[in-house]
Amino acid sequence: MDALSHHGSTGVSPLERAGRRSLRTIMELSGFRPYEREWWHYSLLEEPYPDTYFDFTVAAVVSASTPVMYAASVS
Repeated sequence: MDALSHHGSTGVSPLERAGRRSLRTIMELSGFRPYEREWWHYSLLEEPYPDTYFDFTVAAVVSASTPVMYAASVS
């Protein structure tokens, strides 16, 4: 990824920087560690299954009460 994807990138708008900071704060307070080169990439610090790889499908589910919801199913 290029420098725009980094957490501290100055090449994005003030609104985008604020959103990235908010996400980072929430994720760190929730026990995740950021990957500095990708603002959207985090790792759980105390991973309960460090040696397990999960393979599941994610699909959009649309309903009247919730416009778009995502559901995962194990394959």
